[in-house]
Amino acid sequence: ATTERGGGPHFVDDQIIISRHSDDDDDDDLPLVGAHSVMMTKEEDEVLTSFAWDVTRADSEAAVASSIVAIMERDGTLEIHGVDKDKLHAFLWAVRSAYHDENAYHNFEHGVCVLHAAFVVHAKSALYRRVLGPLDLFALKLAAFAHDVDHPGLNNDFEIKTQSRRALLYNDVSVLENHHASYLFFEILGDPKCNVLENLDRSTYADLRRTVISAILATDMAKHADHVAALRDATADAILTPFFFFPAAPPPLRERRRRAAARTRPFRTRTPPSTRRPRRSSSSWTSPCIWVTS
Repeated sequence: ATTERGGGPHFVDDQIIISRHSDDDDDDDLPLVGAHSVMMTKEEDEVLTSFAWDVTRADSEAAVASSIVAIMERDGTLEIHGVDKDKLHAFLWAVRSAYHDENAYHNFEHGVCVLHAAFVVHAKSALYRRVLGPLDLFALKLAAFAHDVDHPGLNNDFEIKTQSRRALLYNDVSVLENHHASYLFFEILGDPKCNVLENLDRSTYADLRRTVISAILATDMAKHADHVAALRDATADAILTPFFFFPAAPPPLRERRRRAAARTRPFRTRTPPSTRRPRRSSSSWTSPCIWVTS
């Protein structure tokens, strides 16, 4: 629980709370009800849609919670897919609880950072806005936010060499990434209270699940070269056009390949997520890495 008060949503136990803006002394905190919308000023929105925003420098967990909800609702993601607000709040809290705070790097702030980075890439890139549909965007937001849930603070090499239970379960293949994806669907989304996908039909759910899993598995650095090669292949014949990157009428196969590459590229360029951030922001992420490896 937190004790922060004031305007804006914040986490209290198992839900997001929004404080009423009022001078009444007897005003109590109210659950975030009605529309998903989080009110933000123009200046706050401009910061959120740029790499200037830094989760490690947020004023409080209230500000972090408000930003997560704002990102999740952007582009109509929640409304289009019929996401229940109470289940959204339960889902966000479940993901937050599944990250290990004792991890210097792979913690909740890292998950939020990657979510924000993927969000900014989509907001700033005509390429992604053209290629990725609403379901792709929903899947990438979910995957980015939860891509390292229940991370033990160790790496795949350690898991494999110690023959851990996870390594044996996933046959030494992308051990932690498989675990994160499985944990998200089985432990979190498998809980009816947290199932933000309940209103998707079977076919839509299957498509989203494939995208989420492929995006999370793409964070395995051992596969980095393969993903870079796929991206190069998908964009090799692209030219600058009024669409900024694509020919006016690309062949269906070429379009499918580009869509598949675009579904995972925000993860390949944003994990670690500090690579394109201002120096002050990136230093807050590199310092823990230096400490861990020294």
